[in-house]
Amino acid sequence: MNDQARAASALHAPETIQSFGFLLAFRRADLTLERCSANAARLLHRPLAELAGLAIDAVLTPAIAALIRATAPAPSGSTLLRERLAGADGHGYSITFFLTPDHLVVELEQADDSSDDSYELMCRTQAGIEVLRNIADPAVMMAKIAQVFHDITGYDRVLLFRFDRDWNRDVVAEERSPAAIGQFLGLRVRADALPAVARTLYQRAGARLIPDIREADVAIVTLAGRSTGWSPLDLSASGLRSTSREHTDHLTRLGVRASLTMAIEVAGSLWGMVTAHHYQPRPLSALRRAACRLLATSIAAPLAALEEIADSNARTGRTMAIARAAGQALEQADGGDRALADFARMLVEVGEATGVLIRAGKTEATAGTLPGRAMLDRIVALAATDGDSGVFTAESLSALDPGLGAVRDIASGAVAVDLPVAGGGIVLLLRGEIAEDIVWATDPSRPYSDSGPAWAVAVQARDDPEAAGASEGGPRIERSRGIARAWPDRLVPLIPVTRQAVLDICRMAIEREALAAIRRREAELRTIYDSVDEGIALVAPDGRVLRCNQQFLGLLTIDGEASADQDIDALIEVTEPAGIARLLDIGRGKGRARLAAKAGQPIEICAIATGRRPDGPYTVVVRDISQRERFEGELVRAREAAERANGAKDEFLANMSHELRTPLTAVLGYIDLLDQQLRDPTQRKWIETIRRSGWSLLRILSDIVDFARIDAGEIRLEFGVLDPVGKVQSIVDLFRPTMDEKGVRAEVKVAAGVPRAVIGDAARLRQILGNLVGNAVKFTREGTITIAIAAGSMDGDGQIPLEFTVSDTGIGIAAENLGALFDRFSQADSSSTRSYGGVGLGLAIARGLAQRMGGTVEAESAGLGHGACFRLRLPVRSATRATGTPPGPATPRPSARGRVLIIEDDQVNQELLAEMTRILGFVPQIAATGEQGVEAAAGDAGLMALLVDVSLPGIDGLEAIRRIRALDSAVARVPIICVTALASERDRTEALAAGADDYLTKPVRLADLRSTLERAAAAGARSG
Repeated sequence: MNDQARAASALHAPETIQSFGFLLAFRRADLTLERCSANAARLLHRPLAELAGLAIDAVLTPAIAALIRATAPAPSGSTLLRERLAGADGHGYSITFFLTPDHLVVELEQADDSSDDSYELMCRTQAGIEVLRNIADPAVMMAKIAQVFHDITGYDRVLLFRFDRDWNRDVVAEERSPAAIGQFLGLRVRADALPAVARTLYQRAGARLIPDIREADVAIVTLAGRSTGWSPLDLSASGLRSTSREHTDHLTRLGVRASLTMAIEVAGSLWGMVTAHHYQPRPLSALRRAACRLLATSIAAPLAALEEIADSNARTGRTMAIARAAGQALEQADGGDRALADFARMLVEVGEATGVLIRAGKTEATAGTLPGRAMLDRIVALAATDGDSGVFTAESLSALDPGLGAVRDIASGAVAVDLPVAGGGIVLLLRGEIAEDIVWATDPSRPYSDSGPAWAVAVQARDDPEAAGASEGGPRIERSRGIARAWPDRLVPLIPVTRQAVLDICRMAIEREALAAIRRREAELRTIYDSVDEGIALVAPDGRVLRCNQQFLGLLTIDGEASADQDIDALIEVTEPAGIARLLDIGRGKGRARLAAKAGQPIEICAIATGRRPDGPYTVVVRDISQRERFEGELVRAREAAERANGAKDEFLANMSHELRTPLTAVLGYIDLLDQQLRDPTQRKWIETIRRSGWSLLRILSDIVDFARIDAGEIRLEFGVLDPVGKVQSIVDLFRPTMDEKGVRAEVKVAAGVPRAVIGDAARLRQILGNLVGNAVKFTREGTITIAIAAGSMDGDGQIPLEFTVSDTGIGIAAENLGALFDRFSQADSSSTRSYGGVGLGLAIARGLAQRMGGTVEAESAGLGHGACFRLRLPVRSATRATGTPPGPATPRPSARGRVLIIEDDQVNQELLAEMTRILGFVPQIAATGEQGVEAAAGDAGLMALLVDVSLPGIDGLEAIRRIRALDSAVARVPIICVTALASERDRTEALAAGADDYLTKPVRLADLRSTLERAAAAGARSG
């Protein structure tokens, strides 16, 4: 063991305690007494020999032993019990305990009942804490901390120390009584006066009391003798631990008889210490020390918070100042060099520097006072050796390079940051030396243990340096040379902000200069461009006008903003299709076009295209051969018409569904009826063609309406149990006739573990899959369409990620079109619409629905001719914990039939619904208005169900439903089904709120009507 290790061991385990208390060490394994202080016999009135191996209950009392067992030990220091031990001498003894790896250590001190009114002490401590918490100035708080500790301890002098980064301690606050001669405020105590092992002990013990340095220590006795493996008792957390000779000598030199020291920790690190000195013996009870520990713990966080707030405010202020400086430099300067120079001048003030250098490539800016070029380059080279951190800081450049001592008055400290610019760069802030006097508590040139009478002489040296110079230990004042004022911790993190500001200035200056050059070049070209007589336009391959001259604008009577990005066909009405098509197709040739005339008469122009490069723009030259005003009028009218059309869009979408679904109801309904009657194969094929065409029209209508709903956020999801595998199979069956006609094969692949019963919106899943599979069928002429289903693992909430993959061997998608594939009214290219049909809403609707359900839709393709793959990912919830169990059967199909009241004003739909109900075995009854329907329902208690249209003359269907529900008869409970062409979610919600039990949108399929009426019949049977 080396000397340092032996010294650390002596501090942690000195094998002695101070005499103002008693120590009992019980083995943790069985809580029997193994060691005690030599004075324990006096406390326990029993010889030490009789104490060995006694249980804790016998040594203390069963009640106190139980309290110790039940009390959680403090994380540091010892734990004070609320109970006292009644000694045989009639005194009460306070009890504290702490744990070591092998022992439970109990310490007892005689309680001073005369001075320890616990309630009064608590009030004073709490009052001190409240006062400190309400202070907003760190310096004021530190001074107040010293006052509060002075008040609670009653010691002659209280000092508050703050550690610096090198573990030197500065006295930042002091409170003293008249007995304390000399002021220690402002002294600096060197780091070796309190080595790291001692600092750790203060953190562990929390509070360190020495009531009288002249009292002899008491040995710790091992009662049964030292056995193999014996080691000294760890007293790191002890409040009685004895004092080292060096510390006693130090206090003696100060004339101190008693001391109390407490650590102040912030976030687990030692922030500082409170040290109290008394010039006479001064006991301090365990209760009062506990109050001091509580106070030290309570002030740590507020004190650190105040300093952090101050630093944060300073950082924020400086960040804003740097940003303002950069902004002002850019606003006030015309070029990059001027902007950097202005910023450098502002940075001298903001960065608290004596001089600033900014180098960015070949550009350099300086401000303030700087050394000559040779010395400056030397400093730049030194800062560049800082490695990869990019930030260099130094408080003494001459310590790193002695040759820089010649410029220490203007360049002792430095902060630098590199600039990642072409040619390299740096931002360098310099500070001159601060020739200040540091008042050391002891001579910094001599070992601490040999530094003379110490602090008192230090005070004398500060007040009378000449007299103190001849005293033992030499001068205590050190004048710093070649050292700059330390860069504040809050300033160094702002250096990267400064770097970014400089980079922004350089970038914006370059952009400004480039923009100025571009503008000059544009002005030159514009002069040439506008000097010709013809109108000239640069046209993109897709027909958009990229740029044109004034003559071109004059010919077409439009302004520059209106022409930007417009299609050339929108500006020129073609009169010779063959000629203009060739013109626009190859970008070379002539074409004639018709414009609107000034006085309403058409005029002719000649357009010549030339200079087209592959996939590049071409030039169109236009010569005016007639008047132009009419064209301008047409543009105005077209714009007004577009505005009117846009204003009518919402009204159109609201009415379109109803007006188109009503006739479609009759068409598709009667097709269903004919399908039930016809047996001739040819006629059935015709019927099937009509049905597919009608439903195709309905799908287009539904797509437009659904898209409007998604756009307006009106889509409502309805969750229920569904079989994802069955849903995929039904989609395949739906498209199988079309695939069979085209000779396309369909494959369904189901991965292991895919559940057959999940909770989701079956209708919306069917709609998404229908869109994806329908697209695959549409764009695949031959080959295979594969629909794969896979499932991820179920999470703790029962949620399962499902993935549906629809891949085909069709025409594929070009890479440049993948990004816009899901945009509204968009297809892979314009030829798709001509070749395959569609309005370009299907994929946009699919993605919108998937996102509404918490999922995604993505597309992949290796390019044209390589097919496409669409992935639908949806989160669903498990409906059953067993995989492979399909949903149970639907509601049992009832055999009962009855009368159905149809309230419908349209005669065609009356006849259709009546015929459908007859085919399904029900007896129809017709009412043409809402009033007739209410009257018929009131007079017929034997109705099985009602089919009610919403849009009725007189009172509408919703009001009719409300009146029927209000009837005082059995018919008020009859199931009511709305059958309407109003297909929005809001319409459905209003119908159900009015009292409807179900909702069918026109056109109505016979199968849908059957299942709805059978559910109604079953519900009526149950209620009856």
